[in-house]
Amino acid sequence: MKIAVAVSYTALELIREPRLVGAINNVLHAYNFQADPHEQ
Repeated sequence: MKIAVAVSYTALELIREPRLVGAINNVLHAYNFQADPHEQ
């Protein structure tokens, strides 16, 4: 079974709340992808 989840955060929310970035990166790690809130 596969589950898809869509999330939307502003850059400011990601910068101010590093736990969000950490949680997103934990999920994306399996796909060799990394979220960086400082990237434009």
